[in-house]
Amino acid sequence: MPPNLIVPAGYPSSGKSTIRDHLVTECGFDYTSADEIRERFIGEMDFGDYMAHPLCERVETVVYAHVELEKMGLLLTGRSTLVDSTAINNASRQQLLQADVNGSPLPYQSTSNGWLQIEKFYEQETTREEEN
Repeated sequence: MPPNLIVPAGYPSSGKSTIRDHLVTECGFDYTSADEIRERFIGEMDFGDYMAHPLCERVETVVYAHVELEKMGLLLTGRSTLVDSTAINNASRQQLLQADVNGSPLPYQSTSNGWLQIEKFYEQETTREEEN
């Protein structure tokens, strides 16, 4: 069975990391986080100052390149992965959802009701574990 890829979307503080924590602890997902990668580069710099900095766009390119590398590394080793990122618009979500594992693109489902989808997924995983 191919690994799962989940990319929650939403504004800052909308619950994406809460979904991540649930899937990591309850379902054994691995994750990559744009915020954690960004923090490695900018440390404790104020986010507003960072966004206004002339190098911000270049750093963001590097941040998302790291996200992509971590995501693909996890998926290629068969690990279900969550990408924790503020992917508000459809174009940024589609980019994060692209994954080709062993020559086959991973199927994905987009939903505006993330918690409902996560709960449904969790129920399926729990049922699958109980059957084995």
